[in-house]
Amino acid sequence: MMTKEQNADAICARLVALGYAKQKRVRMYGEEFELISNPFVDESGYAVQALSSRTGETRQLRIPLSVLRAVTRVVEHPDADAA
Repeated sequence: MMTKEQNADAICARLVALGYAKQKRVRMYGEEFELISNPFVDESGYAVQALSSRTGETRQLRIPLSVLRAVTRVVEHPDADAA
């Protein structure tokens, strides 16, 4: 059984593997961003710091809940996908 911190680290690592990683570009919320941080735990879930290509402003973007649910399921039940 993983501790809460180990679980959070595993989720962040999985998000990085999916492309939510520093220096990657993502399109979220109808806008393109360059990620300037790797995922981290915030008060309402997981987020990344990003630079808007449109405005040049830095924003904290929440990881979409659908992505987070899928990643959490894989991290908490890694054998479920193997079947």
